[in-house]
Amino acid sequence: MGEDNVKEVYENPNQTGKNTEKVENKLQVKNKSENANKIVGEKPSKAWYILPIFFGFIGGLIGYFIIKDRDKKMATSILIVGIAISAISIIFSVLLITFGALAYYGMFAPSGFIGPTARGFGDVSIISPWDVKTNGDILLKVENRVGEEITINKVYVNDKETTSKYYKSIPMDVLAGLKSDMINVNSDSLDVGGETYSLRIAIEYCLKNQGCSQSFNSSGTISGTYS
Repeated sequence: MGEDNVKEVYENPNQTGKNTEKVENKLQVKNKSENANKIVGEKPSKAWYILPIFFGFIGGLIGYFIIKDRDKKMATSILIVGIAISAISIIFSVLLITFGALAYYGMFAPSGFIGPTARGFGDVSIISPWDVKTNGDILLKVENRVGEEITINKVYVNDKETTSKYYKSIPMDVLAGLKSDMINVNSDSLDVGGETYSLRIAIEYCLKNQGCSQSFNSSGTISGTYS
């Protein structure tokens, strides 16, 4: 070591320590920078696809912004998956509501998929099984949930009164809480345009203990397949 260097060290005994400290600080900063670049450069896990699968567009948007700097292609893919799942969910919901409303109002008969159905009736309701023939003959039973004995006077199909063709049809008495015998009526208002039907039925009845002084209606829709 030269005389000047020895003199510098002698006059500045802390200089070497300071230089060492500066080098260590620079190394730490460099290591942190390298680690950060390594993290940013790592390929994101495919587990990120869980976000759009469970949360649709919102999940896809969150996933996109989180990983777009690490893998732009994957981030875009996650966003597209979220948009697609949300779109499918909306379409499915609209179809479900639409067909549900059409079935409820008798404009769509799902009997080919789920069998005969009855909807909308009140305390006097049509119960399974019933039978609708292509010649207009309708055989059905009702259940009396009014709480007292009733007399069934008329049956309407698609807003038109039916006729009674067979023995022991209407008018018919039905005790409280019981089911009626088979009611046999005929309707000329059936639109036989296929194998399935959806008919608006109205049951007109009165309370026998009150002398049938007032008539009531219980209406709904039945659907099924012609026999």
